[in-house]
Amino acid sequence: MGRKKLFSEDILGRFPEGTVDRISAVLAEDEERTAFIRKAVESELQRREAIIAAARKPEPVKAPMSKKAVIRKAPAKKAPPKKSTAKKVRAPTKDR
Repeated sequence: MGRKKLFSEDILGRFPEGTVDRISAVLAEDEERTAFIRKAVESELQRREAIIAAARKPEPVKAPMSKKAVIRKAPAKKAPPKKSTAKKVRAPTKDR
């Protein structure tokens, strides 16, 4: 009986020239290139899944308030218009 497989899916990817050298230049000591690629893919998947989940997240539904919780204020009374103290002047009328 052999050891249990950790990674069951295979994928072949082609990269632009120089990519493998760039990956090798940033690998930590004792880190394998395949582990680096797995970690990079997993990070990008999590980032994109979070964006999709945020876009699909529905607005929270507000619970209806009970009648007791609603405080109703009487509408504010408007002040009556100020009376003018100036005398009204009538236009002269023509007598017939």
